[in-house]
Amino acid sequence: MVGLITFTFSTMLGWYYYGERCAVYLFGEKAILVYKIIWVAGIFAGSLAELKFIWNIADILNGLMSIPNIVAVLLLSGVIASETKKYAGKHIDDLDDTEIPVVKNSRRGSL
Repeated sequence: MVGLITFTFSTMLGWYYYGERCAVYLFGEKAILVYKIIWVAGIFAGSLAELKFIWNIADILNGLMSIPNIVAVLLLSGVIASETKKYAGKHIDDLDDTEIPVVKNSRRGSL
């Protein structure tokens, strides 16, 4: 139970911070107070709502977050391809002798 509570609390804090930074980026520092009020109201409402409703809202919002990411990937695909070709053209034959770490199992040798 302690682990579940810790996970829940840390997740709420992480998502709060992420959302706050996005609000500041989009609307400036003045958005912090409004965001805090909306966040606390959302936490309160979420604690009273049915679990199935909360999961549906979470799924919808996570799905909506993919839209700007997909648009950005499509708009930047040409830039990414161009930069990759430039890098690969200069570095394709470079030897990377970085040692690859190996985890060893004490009973059977390396994995």
